[in-house]
Amino acid sequence: TQTLHRTQSVPAPTPVVKLHTPYTAQITRETPTAFIFLVDHSASMGNFTNLYGQDVTCATAVEQILNSQIYELVNRCIKMGETRHYFDIAVIGYGKNVYSAWSGNLAGRDFVSPKELQDNPYRNREIKKQVRIRGQLTERVVTEPQWFEQRHDGGSTNYHLALKKAKQLAEQWINDHDDRCYPPTIINITDGEFNN
Repeated sequence: TQTLHRTQSVPAPTPVVKLHTPYTAQITRETPTAFIFLVDHSASMGNFTNLYGQDVTCATAVEQILNSQIYELVNRCIKMGETRHYFDIAVIGYGKNVYSAWSGNLAGRDFVSPKELQDNPYRNREIKKQVRIRGQLTERVVTEPQWFEQRHDGGSTNYHLALKKAKQLAEQWINDHDDRCYPPTIINITDGEFNN
């Protein structure tokens, strides 16, 4: 007689997986972050768009919106009368070439701190902006600082060079900071017409 042996499959041990959740990091002075804005300066940014009911070039719209966003970021760092260093900001222009897009005293710089931005606006400018008053959106003319100027003289759109520069800046920033920091955020602003 033959004896049949039943074989049981033994489940493989479940590997222990350590989940790393860097996006839950809080942004503080001890664990700051970085914002890298890539701004298309190619010739096609001279095309027109509509911003708050006005016909303006895409480059002018980007200048107004991004300067306002930077102003808001700087204001979020002001606590109890001091400007806290919660993040660093880089603005990189690209078209035919890639370069720091800061103007004035910050020209040529890559990352700048909120305090440096607060102390070094390129100029102040009156702009039309939608603001919320008592729950209603309304348009107002406001004066805000500007840190860079619009351009649309870059010829071709060398997006790959801008990404290479952003990667270099992000890696440099990560190497200079604690691994508990919130990772850098890269934001590309373009009309989407890549031709190189």
